[in-house]
Amino acid sequence: MKPVMQTKRGGEDVPPEERGDCLSAAIASILEVAIEDVPIPHSDHEEYHWWDATQEALAIHGYIAVIADTGFVIGGWWLAGVPSLNLRKPNGAPLPHMVVMHEGKVAHDPSLGQRYEVGTPVEDLILLDAYVLAPLSYGENSHD
Repeated sequence: MKPVMQTKRGGEDVPPEERGDCLSAAIASILEVAIEDVPIPHSDHEEYHWWDATQEALAIHGYIAVIADTGFVIGGWWLAGVPSLNLRKPNGAPLPHMVVMHEGKVAHDPSLGQRYEVGTPVEDLILLDAYVLAPLSYGENSHD
């Protein structure tokens, strides 16, 4: 893992193309590539949702994102969706934010503002969701 920082920090009060890119930064960190190599726009539009963009950006690098069960500690590197420490919705609720985890602890927070402390155990986080990066190919024994 090579830490990559966000390049954008906007919340819901700015156009989608100006919103924070923590997901791109977290994925780029795990893949050890530049943030520009993992372009994931903010979009909940039915025709091009952020999840579709995530899968496309990962496929170029030979991976897919898989939603993980948050009921147990995930081994290796993974992504944790947590409440932002910096940005809020108009109703005051925190926006979601993505950090890099290793085993059961925060390994990197790509935020440009206040960050989750490296080493914070998952038990001390409000875990909104979790994702692992899985290889698209498993070698000779893979099934199509």
